[in-house]
Amino acid sequence: MKVSAAQPFQIIYSLYQHEYLGYLFESFVIHLDDKGKLTLQHQNISAKNAAEFKEGLDTTDYELIELMDSMQQVSVIKHFNKKNVKPEEFFPKVYDDSKGNELLQNEINGYMERRRAKVLERLKGKRVFEMGNDGEPAWKEIEVLENKATVLFHFRRNEDNTHYFPTIKYNGEKVDFQYQGAYIICKNPAWMVLDGKLYSFEKNVDGKKLAPFLNKKFIVIPKNVEETYYNKFVAPLIASFDVYAKGFEINTENYDPIPLLTISELAGNTSNLSLFDKNKPEQVDSGKMIFELSFKYGPFTFKANNIGPVSVTVEKTGESYTFHRVKRKLDDEKEIIQFLQSSGLQLRNYKVTINKTTAFAWLDTNRDELEKRNFKLNQKGKGEKKVFYWRISHKSRSKRKY
Repeated sequence: MKVSAAQPFQIIYSLYQHEYLGYLFESFVIHLDDKGKLTLQHQNISAKNAAEFKEGLDTTDYELIELMDSMQQVSVIKHFNKKNVKPEEFFPKVYDDSKGNELLQNEINGYMERRRAKVLERLKGKRVFEMGNDGEPAWKEIEVLENKATVLFHFRRNEDNTHYFPTIKYNGEKVDFQYQGAYIICKNPAWMVLDGKLYSFEKNVDGKKLAPFLNKKFIVIPKNVEETYYNKFVAPLIASFDVYAKGFEINTENYDPIPLLTISELAGNTSNLSLFDKNKPEQVDSGKMIFELSFKYGPFTFKANNIGPVSVTVEKTGESYTFHRVKRKLDDEKEIIQFLQSSGLQLRNYKVTINKTTAFAWLDTNRDELEKRNFKLNQKGKGEKKVFYWRISHKSRSKRKY
C-alpha cells in the first residue's frame, strides 16, 4: 500500500524474528490521519526510495535504513554467496542440523550481531514496534529506554554447591525480568525487550549471561567442578562486572605497577651468561634472547597483553576462596611500553627476540633509565631463575640479587 510523501507520514522501525537470522528490523513509513495518529496504510522504505521521504527523515534515519537493508535475507545471501541463490535454498542448506555449514553460520551470526548492535544504539528517540504475525509493522509499540540498566551478578556458596544468578535494576528500581516473557534481541552487547520496553545495559553485559535466567531462577554449580568454574568463569566475571558473593571473599586491591622484564635465552643457545657479566657486547657469542614485559602489582604479576582495567587472581586456602581484584593503572603501563619502544626495544605482543650482542648493548645503554623507572629484571636460565632488582640512593648505586 503506497504512502504519499506529500501527505503526513511517520517513519517507524519494526522488529521481527527471522527463522535463521534471528531478530531483524525493517523500516516503514506510515500514513498519519488528520489527528496525527498512525493508520494501517504503510509502505516499506529502503535506501532506494528513502529520498522520496526526506522531509521526515534525519541523518540517523538514513543510517538506520542502510543498516537494516544490509540485514535483510537477500542482502545477507549476496554478501556470503556470489551465486544467485534463493533464500529457501540457501538458508535450509547452511543451517541444516546434520549437514549444515557451521563455519558459515558463525560468520553470518557475527555479521548480523554487529549490525544489530549498530541499529540498536541508534534507536533512541525513534518509534519502534513489534511486528504482528500478519506482517502489520506497527502492531505493538516498544519504548526505547533512555538510560542503561545495571546488572549485579550474585554467587551464593554453600556446603554442596554454588548458586549463580543476576539481578537487574533500572533507575535504581529492581526489574522483575524472570518468567515475564522477556527476550534478548542482541547478545553482544545485550539488548532485552520486556513488557514493551527495550533495555540496554551498563558495562556492555553479554546477553549470553542473561539469557539462561529469563526462565530460570538460578544456575547450580556442583561442588566437584567448583574450583575450575571459579577460575574460568567467576574470576573473569568479577574482573568485568559487579558481583555480590556469599561464601567467598572478593578483595579489591590497589598497587602501583612495577615493570618486570623477563629475559631468557632462545632454546638451542649454549651460553649461560648473567645479565650483569662484565663481558663487552662484542665479546658475547652469537645467539638470541627473548625479552617479555609484564607488570607486578604488589604480590601479583600480570602479563602486559592482559590490558583490561581489572585483573583477578583466585587464591584457594583449604576450602576457602579469595578473589583478589586488582585495579590496573593502564596509563602507567602504556607509558612504560612507549619508553621501551622509543629506546629501541621493539615489542610485538609485548615480547621481542633479539641477538645477544644487541640485548647486552641495550641493557648497558639503558641501565640508568631502567633503574630510574624501578624496573625489575628476571633472568631465566637453564634450570634456574635469577632476579635482579636495582635500587638507587643519592650517594651510591647498588645492585641487589634476590
